[in-house]
Amino acid sequence: MEQEKCNGWTNYETWRVNLEVFDGMQPDEPMTAEVCEEYVETMILMENPQTEALMILNGWARCFLEGVNWQEIADALNERIEKKEGSIKMICSICKLEKASACKVIPCADCMNETTAKQMYKKKEEISH
Repeated sequence: MEQEKCNGWTNYETWRVNLEVFDGMQPDEPMTAEVCEEYVETMILMENPQTEALMILNGWARCFLEGVNWQEIADALNERIEKKEGSIKMICSICKLEKASACKVIPCADCMNETTAKQMYKKKEEISH
């Protein structure tokens, strides 16, 4: 998969790290890739919780998460459910009948509607007395 260039840099991640860590830096000696990487790792691993590094890490995490295809993840999880659905019994917690729209904790739609209707009727009776 070809990476998309960002502001003249190889990719977004490279541009963002350069912008937030190295922008404006005037090194006294030539820098190698290893030195740059070690510098960032050292900065991130600093023990001072007041450091700007935590804010930078938070920004990086948020930016990377923006690229997540949440629908794809949901679809994959749903596929797992569909594969297991044949072996799972869905039993209503109220009527104890096997139903497609119930689980052992939550009542089926019919019982839920009936329970809600009873609760509403009970509240109306309390108000009228």
